[in-house]
Amino acid sequence: QGYGVLRGNKTNAMLDEGSFHDYYPETYRLINKDYCWVEGFNFSRGADSFFGISGKLTTGVVMGNVRDDRRPREGILVMYGADKRQPVNGALVKLIDGEGTVVQTYTTDNNFNGIFVFKYVNPGTYNVEISNPEYETKTVQIEVKADDATYMNVDMKRVRNTPPAVVSYSPVWKEGDAPVKCNEPLVFQFNWDMDVDATEAALTITPKVDGTVKWEDTNYRMIFTPTDAYDVNTEYTVTLKKSAKHGGGVEMPEDFTFKFKTADRNHIYPLAVFPADGDQVHFKAGAFMEFRTAHLLNAYNLSSYFHVYDKAGNQLDFSKRAIKNNKAGDAYGYCKLPLLKALVPGEEYRFVVDKTLCDTIGLQLEAGKEYKFTAVDAGEAKDGTVVADFEAVADYQLIERDCANPSTAKLTAVTDKLFGSKAIQVAYTFANYDPSGVVEFRINKPSAEKFNVGDQLGAHVWGDMGYNTLCAVFSDENGAEVVEPLGAVNFHGWKYITKKLSALEAGKAYQFVGYILRKGSDTEAPFGLSGTMKFDNVLKASTSGINDMNQVSHVTVGPNPASDYIVAAADALIEKVELFNTKGQLVAANGANFVNVADMASGMYVLKVYVSGQVSTHKVMVMH
Repeated sequence: QGYGVLRGNKTNAMLDEGSFHDYYPETYRLINKDYCWVEGFNFSRGADSFFGISGKLTTGVVMGNVRDDRRPREGILVMYGADKRQPVNGALVKLIDGEGTVVQTYTTDNNFNGIFVFKYVNPGTYNVEISNPEYETKTVQIEVKADDATYMNVDMKRVRNTPPAVVSYSPVWKEGDAPVKCNEPLVFQFNWDMDVDATEAALTITPKVDGTVKWEDTNYRMIFTPTDAYDVNTEYTVTLKKSAKHGGGVEMPEDFTFKFKTADRNHIYPLAVFPADGDQVHFKAGAFMEFRTAHLLNAYNLSSYFHVYDKAGNQLDFSKRAIKNNKAGDAYGYCKLPLLKALVPGEEYRFVVDKTLCDTIGLQLEAGKEYKFTAVDAGEAKDGTVVADFEAVADYQLIERDCANPSTAKLTAVTDKLFGSKAIQVAYTFANYDPSGVVEFRINKPSAEKFNVGDQLGAHVWGDMGYNTLCAVFSDENGAEVVEPLGAVNFHGWKYITKKLSALEAGKAYQFVGYILRKGSDTEAPFGLSGTMKFDNVLKASTSGINDMNQVSHVTVGPNPASDYIVAAADALIEKVELFNTKGQLVAANGANFVNVADMASGMYVLKVYVSGQVSTHKVMVMH
């Protein structure tokens, strides 16, 4: 079964597995033709045993493997037992009989297998002498039998005729030199292969630093890597005490000491994040998560350090082909990740950033980050009067000051909208980071609806996380304008922004006439030099007719979103259910535990469930 060479065989057969496929130490041994000869010898003996033949040969075979007694073998991932130690190339092996006569000699080849073979050896007692200029000569007594193989594995001890010493190290630093990176590993190169335990125990760093040690170059090189970054602007003293030993057990003649001073930064520092803790995110598929840092991030496998989880702990997928991240020459580090699927409005999620996120010089976050956010439908119906619908480009004009020359600003009607058939997109490019840069977006024929101080403006805005300042512009009957700041554009995607108007003059009525986008002034966070904004309905908003009520903890509703029915469940008898739109109007009711929403318009609703004299209120989404 599974051995192709035996398929269809009609007689007794034997399969000799000469090499265990990808086990590389065995592959190295098979390079040696004498090792293959021994494989054939054993195959012949196996056949003789099967057919009951014995005593056919009057001589025996001696075979062995010469290895270093402690130096690890490198360059092969999977090894077992003695194969983990370095084979000795160029070892002279002598077979000496009882009278001291050298009967045969064999020199191990340079193919890192350490194999030696003596064929056709008369039975008797022999000494096997193994020598190499770099090793102490070793002699082993063996007994050879006719028609049999004698195996021996020889471990050789290196000749270490000088004490151990550090021949090079890093970082090399002296007073006046540039400071050392706060994650720089400490590297020691020795003249001999070192005793791992004794050398690691001899290492001290002051002030104390926790870290890990690894060995390379068959224990000639020791590398200490700090678990976390060193402290900033700190001088460290590194001492390797003379108790460090090489493989022969000899200690260093004296302590080895050096110093270095660290730089003024030891971690990645976030500049901006969306969503931040407590933010709301429009629920549609493609919602962006973005993390920005003061220094460029290592782009290799960058998205793997970011995660979004729902309330049940399930990880959400990103749309991998649409992920964007920093490249050489960018002013800051970032990773921008769109979600593959839609969120559930009303549900809470977590945006998690791993501590091991690193920049281009390997510095990591000081601690992992977690940001809780809530999914919402920014386009749900609101109570108020629409004063601008942003449907047609011809209804608006663009005015620029201190922007790119030639201008790249452009108005476009786009289908990524919340209401109606279109939204208006504004592409912009500022000339520089000077806060005098302005893009004005004006309505040609403003609505006659008037605003007074204290009224509430409701604006549907698609943000680009440019951190530029968005302002609403109002004009009185004489054309005098008032600018009402709405805040920094520190978000991605659609958002419903509300603002109680405070800049308007009391006793005067104003019309909403457009927006102003002002260049952000924080040059320490160089965002928003160019970007894209989108705008949909602007409202003169009023208080919603829906008020949240205390939840009855044992009531659940679902599915959410729903397309046909919404069903409530409770521990007690459900008396009735009522469904309200976002204006607080009753749109459906049933004296049972469910309501039919098949003919309801898609959008956000509130379901009230009446149970044992209590009312449980739940936000639900209808989607068709």
